Amino acid sequence: MIWAFVEALARRSKIIGWIRGCTTVRECHLALRRGRAMLAEGPRKAENLPWQEEMVGY
Repeated sequence: MIWAFVEALARRSKIIGWIRGCTTVRECHLALRRGRAMLAEGPRKAENLPWQEEMVGY
């Protein structure tokens, strides 16, 4: 079941498409830089998920 989630996430991911076919770390970094430059609004800020202790009772 978890693999179905991972596969669905990979199909929707822009990053996976950007780095597909890269064979070195350098190629991946360059592909990420090019992909981020193509985004109209730039990359989104990172989201911090709540700690489990903060979610107790929700």
